[in-house]
Amino acid sequence: MPTHIQPFTDRFLPESEDLIKNYPEIFSLTDFREYRTELIEYLLKLHHNKQNQYILISTTDHKPSGIIAFSKQTLAPNYWKIDWLIVKKSEQGNGLGRTLLESAIEKITEHQGKFVILETSSEKHNQKVKKFYELNNFKSVGVMPDFYPHPVSRNAPEDNIIYIRELEQ
Repeated sequence: MPTHIQPFTDRFLPESEDLIKNYPEIFSLTDFREYRTELIEYLLKLHHNKQNQYILISTTDHKPSGIIAFSKQTLAPNYWKIDWLIVKKSEQGNGLGRTLLESAIEKITEHQGKFVILETSSEKHNQKVKKFYELNNFKSVGVMPDFYPHPVSRNAPEDNIIYIRELEQ
């Protein structure tokens, strides 16, 4: 099936919420389960309605298969942040994550962005995510120890890893 990357619109909101809710690594923490629907709706609407904040959505067979949300950093205008990147489990490993990431970077470059930053958990289940970003030219530049304290994290406190990618102009 052909995949299309396009800007997020309200018509994708219900199916996008389902995509995000069903992603096991996001919003699966016990403390947030009862609030996740409201949080998801808030995050999607926040990105959709704000200047310098974007969501791109991929659709396969007219259904959401991936989402990337990114935003310009207000106090550091050369910096943009990937807020989250989600690819449906059945679509992972087919290049969709890379396509979404490169589509976001293309948009960032259009806005004269020079650097892209992102953060991810140090947890062991996150090894594929870290490898993905490293293969896409992101470099780890820092660690915030014990960023997700127990009981918010699944087991023990975990660190937050900061990645950066310098864009070619």
